[in-house]
Amino acid sequence: MVLNLMRRHATGWIIKIIIGLIAVVFIFYFGYSFREGGNPKVATVNGSPISQKEYSAVYNQLLEYYRKQFGDSWNESVVKSLDIKGKALDILIKKELIRQNANKLGIEVIDVEVQKSIANYPLFQTDGKFDPAKYNRFLQATRMTPQDFENEVSNQIIEQKLYSFFSTFFMTTQNERKEFLNYFYEQALFRFIVFEPSKYMANITLSEDELKSFFENNKDKYIIPEKMKFSYVIFDPAKFKKDITIEEEQMKDYYEANQEKFKEPEKVKARHILLKIDQPKKEAEIKKKAMEIYKKAKEGADFAKLASQHSQDPKTKEKGGDLGYFPRGVMVKEFEDVAFGLKPGEISEPIKTQFGFHIIKVEDKKEEGIKDFDSAKPEITKILTEQAAFEKAYEEAMRFVDGISPNMDLGQYAASKGLKLITTNLISRKDKFPIQGLQEKQIDHLFSLGENEVSDVLTVQNRYYVFKAIEKVASHNAEFEEVKDQVNQDLKTQKAKELATSDAKKALQLLKEGKSLDEVAKQFKLEIKSSDFVRRNQPVEFIGYVPALMEEVFKLSKEKPVPEDIVDSEKGPVVFVLQDKKQAELENVQQEKQRVEAIFLKQQQDWLFANWLENERKKAKVEIHKDLL
Repeated sequence: MVLNLMRRHATGWIIKIIIGLIAVVFIFYFGYSFREGGNPKVATVNGSPISQKEYSAVYNQLLEYYRKQFGDSWNESVVKSLDIKGKALDILIKKELIRQNANKLGIEVIDVEVQKSIANYPLFQTDGKFDPAKYNRFLQATRMTPQDFENEVSNQIIEQKLYSFFSTFFMTTQNERKEFLNYFYEQALFRFIVFEPSKYMANITLSEDELKSFFENNKDKYIIPEKMKFSYVIFDPAKFKKDITIEEEQMKDYYEANQEKFKEPEKVKARHILLKIDQPKKEAEIKKKAMEIYKKAKEGADFAKLASQHSQDPKTKEKGGDLGYFPRGVMVKEFEDVAFGLKPGEISEPIKTQFGFHIIKVEDKKEEGIKDFDSAKPEITKILTEQAAFEKAYEEAMRFVDGISPNMDLGQYAASKGLKLITTNLISRKDKFPIQGLQEKQIDHLFSLGENEVSDVLTVQNRYYVFKAIEKVASHNAEFEEVKDQVNQDLKTQKAKELATSDAKKALQLLKEGKSLDEVAKQFKLEIKSSDFVRRNQPVEFIGYVPALMEEVFKLSKEKPVPEDIVDSEKGPVVFVLQDKKQAELENVQQEKQRVEAIFLKQQQDWLFANWLENERKKAKVEIHKDLL
């Protein structure tokens, strides 16, 4: 419906003008944008070259992306079917078209904008400020030069500018927005039955010949993944702390530069006596008792002793009701308002909260302010010691890597440095790694190493690691016996799905012939489930959010409540019947109106951008040197 709406308006003169101008925000950002002399070109776009280096970077990253998606099913036939070479080239062609159109419009980026953007990356910040050490570690980990990364950031800023500039030219009409709001908030109620394949599994028996036949026809699916063995050493910053001394001047400098860290909120120190209201009928009686205790406290009785005798707060009773110092936002509001309203030495009358009646005595108050240097010294010492320890550990790790030679005995070298060398078993990417906390990118880096190659210095859970690849076993096609159990499970699952789908289609045919859903469900011994009134983008209990199902449900009407076909879901094939529909009540959605209209505007812009880019691609003069791909 929305796409039809967009297509209908695409014939308008405004759209035709905008199509000629709009720049797309290009989602895939792979590879480098710099060019170097002598670098062969794989293509030209309107005379501008795309280098082989750019193409290789994009191709390799796409290859890695899809490899992760397919996991153990990854093999050469999958690579060919995906046409990754074509996809990589298409990405670079579109990227170049965006650059050329930006130049035509005079959109450029100055160095200060790039620097500011990089400085604002949370990844490169410590305590909200740009940290050059973190930036350099990132560049080392990604194997990029500062110029490489700055070029990429510059390209992103150009695209953001294009997007912001051209978005101002596009407007939606009131009728379009109203139509979309109706579309967005329309609701449907339906009943359904699910044919779960898992319920067919128990009745499926397979012969050895069937399993072998299935295996032979699906050999490419059964791949023993690549496995590697690693040796590694750990550089723990904690071991360097004992050798670090923080000078007074360093602490003062840190204190002066980080005053915000040492802000102290207003606090009160108080005691309280709590009488719980265990039975609502006795509330008046409990309040009367609280008033009696309050009067004793006002007359000079020791408040701490009264709390020890009468309070029903198990955490503070033995401490004379002492709550210590606390800022706003810790206690319930009724308690907080009274406590912060009292002066030191004052006692409140009994106040009621969700916990019961409280009598509060404030003993001291601390105004909001900055913690003095002497009070902050222990905290500063800890922070600076940890920072120095991390820097020292990183330096030692880098020095260790620099000292490794190709044929060196890593165990002896590590021992000479007082380090323990740990060696893993052969492991695949999917196996549980012996080191918890490794990020996916770090695992990718490790599995990209060749035999005897040493890794970058990796940071894992506040420690530094250096790995060496000891052994690498390439992925290979499995023998039948190696994967027999998996083959059995896969074939059973396939047959169960086929049986479930067959029954679902039979059930749907019965509905089309006039039987009710109740009759059909009874025949197949299934439980009927019902949705609430739901919108197109909302999940349904038991089956979750199934876009294809919601699309088909909203095509139905009271006159035609039965769909043309079944819909698959993760739970299994679904057969459904519409019960009712409700149009949007726009007067009740005013609070969300702006957000939904923004969604509509973004959808239209995205559609226009895609069309613009496709038109530019068709008009462009593109020459491809296939021998270099």
